[in-house]
Amino acid sequence: MNHIAVIQKTGQGKLYVCGTNSFKPKDWLFEPDLRKYSPYPPAGSGVAKCPFNPNDPSTAVWIEKGNPSDIPSLYSGTQAHFSSDPLIYRPSLFNDDLPLHDFIRTSPSDSKWLNQPKFVGSFDMGDYVYFFFRETAVEYINCGKRVYSRVARVCKKDNGGQNVLMQHWTTYMKARLNCSIPGAFPFYFDEIQDVYRSPDNDTVFHAVFTTSLNGLVGSAVCMYSFLYLTRISHLPHTYARRNGLVGSAVCMYSFLYLTRISHLPHTYARRNGLVGSAVCMYSFLYLTRISHLPHTYARRNGLVGSAHRLLPRYPPSTVR
Repeated sequence: MNHIAVIQKTGQGKLYVCGTNSFKPKDWLFEPDLRKYSPYPPAGSGVAKCPFNPNDPSTAVWIEKGNPSDIPSLYSGTQAHFSSDPLIYRPSLFNDDLPLHDFIRTSPSDSKWLNQPKFVGSFDMGDYVYFFFRETAVEYINCGKRVYSRVARVCKKDNGGQNVLMQHWTTYMKARLNCSIPGAFPFYFDEIQDVYRSPDNDTVFHAVFTTSLNGLVGSAVCMYSFLYLTRISHLPHTYARRNGLVGSAVCMYSFLYLTRISHLPHTYARRNGLVGSAVCMYSFLYLTRISHLPHTYARRNGLVGSAHRLLPRYPPSTVR
């Protein structure tokens, strides 16, 4: 079966269409009347432009101006193989069937570029193309597995580098996209699910975020300006936090909701959609046992709810 994954309108009124084509992606250019179509060069191969698997989240945007030699092109964020080899990609640029610029992509062997990303959106913004996605956080890997939301950008004029950067982006940058309830201990909505650009103001983005499925379940809508996205692309995360470059989240709770979650156990709260609550009950015997057992043993024996950490003799130095 052919699942259509990408439909983009080109500057000439044509439609660019890319489909899975029974796990062999292909793409076409349709005439405005949709009666005639031709393979998109080279040879109509849709690999790296749309996913093999229709269940893999992907994104694509057609860029008409600003590319090398001003040749229109597609920019995509998808999988180049079966749920593997994630990439942000621009195909080779052709002029009258003659290749002028080679394809360019993110590195396939460095998880710092992309690490199991789930793409949700891409946009043309001035000299850059922005991509929104969530991925497994490499910087958190020593503390377990965690998903962070990201915004990445590439320059349209990027032609790739030399040696190890041949056919690779040289302007690729990404930053964590922060959507949280501020406070001394912020509550984060780490997993972006969708993003929308306002038609009335194309410099404003609204994004939907959720919490991790293995924790308290909640969702939020955060709004970002183009200025915010530009600033976090240049500033380290610690500086961004110090200067208040954080997203906002507004949650509403009724008095009945707050009263009910104060009396109900966690399992009942989850079944009845009491999102954001956690009520746990422990016995003295349980607390005594987990105080003597290492964390790995506690996890193996299902002692859920415990957190055992061995602290160093001296406090670690402050990370700058």
